[in-house]
Amino acid sequence: MLTPFHRVSAFYAVLFMGSSAQTAFWPLWLQARGLSEAAVGTLIATSFLARPLFTLGTPMIADRFDAPRRTLSFALLGVAAAIMAQGLLSGGAMMVAYVVAAAMLAGVYPLCESLAHAAARREGFLYGVARSFGSAAFILANLVCGFMMEAWGPWAPYFWSLALLGLASAAAVTAFPKPPPAPERPKGFLKEAFALLRRPPFPLFALGAALVQASHAIYYAYGSIHWREIGYGEGVIGTLWALGVMGEILFFLLIDRYSPRSSPAALLALAGAGAALRWGITATNPHLALLGPLQLLHGFSFGAAHIAAMRFIAGHAPARMAGTLQGFYSALFIASCMGAASFGAAWLYPRFGAASYLASMAMGIGGLILAGMLWMRERRTG
Repeated sequence: MLTPFHRVSAFYAVLFMGSSAQTAFWPLWLQARGLSEAAVGTLIATSFLARPLFTLGTPMIADRFDAPRRTLSFALLGVAAAIMAQGLLSGGAMMVAYVVAAAMLAGVYPLCESLAHAAARREGFLYGVARSFGSAAFILANLVCGFMMEAWGPWAPYFWSLALLGLASAAAVTAFPKPPPAPERPKGFLKEAFALLRRPPFPLFALGAALVQASHAIYYAYGSIHWREIGYGEGVIGTLWALGVMGEILFFLLIDRYSPRSSPAALLALAGAGAALRWGITATNPHLALLGPLQLLHGFSFGAAHIAAMRFIAGHAPARMAGTLQGFYSALFIASCMGAASFGAAWLYPRFGAASYLASMAMGIGGLILAGMLWMRERRTG
């Protein structure tokens, strides 16, 4: 019999296998559809303008109507439909379908994380371990998609993503344990939600974490394109992406087990330092022998920031509002910073290539500084 831990882990695996192609190989697929480097970067950046609508609206709808599992299922079904439309359309209509798919997929994550974190607390399993199954599946998918592209061309990840995200939609309703009935919502639901948003030190933490996450913008938009330009095949590209997620998996497996009480400020500082180091060296266009180990720093630049956010939100919001606060964090901070950074990437990379990662290093340093400010505030308030 499958336990809640097994069901949540399996759902993460299916979701991340489906979304892997959206991250690692979609820029290459868009190029195959006729878009230039600048157009790819601009399109990805444009999608971040639409993401706040879904990253905030999806979890708020789930919380407001106490229907998180059904909301997650319908949202994933919408993502699959928008991906299908991209393959059937061309030109401007295809680009609109891309923006819709990317924005809707972004709205899935805060709701999924809220459900998984709540299930881990109720059922007594380690969230980080369950989440690591998704990361491991992401590695497998990157390797498979890379070699599928080499064998069958750029359309291979399209069909891969479409099939697996459709499967995730069907599985979402039963993947998570049914949450206990929520207490009656107060009439001032939105007022309470915005009060959580304004409560210090949420803006300070959220901005710091968003800067660290936004430091990945050039990597997400142009990492695969850059590696192919300097001579690496799709198999090597998939392996490099897999190494990055391997670092993430190791972090998730170890942090809850060996450091369950690390504060969000400490984790954010670790993430900022990891991002600054990773992108500073990446800007020098290092040899493949160094590029591989650098990818493992994804466990710090992404993983530490992600766990910091999970712990911060769990400690600053009642359970019935956790999804909404996740949505605020994702929509108002992550999406806005990633959108601005992605537009910057679309301008920087075609002009400066690998040296544009220096801007990513600066964002990592900014996150580290804000983590220090948050830590000093925590010291003052006890």
